[in-house]
Amino acid sequence: MRHLLLTAGADISESVRSRWFLVYTLVFGGIVVALFASGLTESRIMGFTGLSRM
Repeated sequence: MRHLLLTAGADISESVRSRWFLVYTLVFGGIVVALFASGLTESRIMGFTGLSRM
């Protein structure tokens, strides 16, 4: 199990140092925000007013 954690840690640290990781994070984060915003826009049409009841 220790070797798995060491390998995963090395892989994650290498990914964070890469510039592509930041690019992918921003792109997919933007897609998630856009889908969430469009979902809220469509739900207001259906009568949903906010996230206060969640």
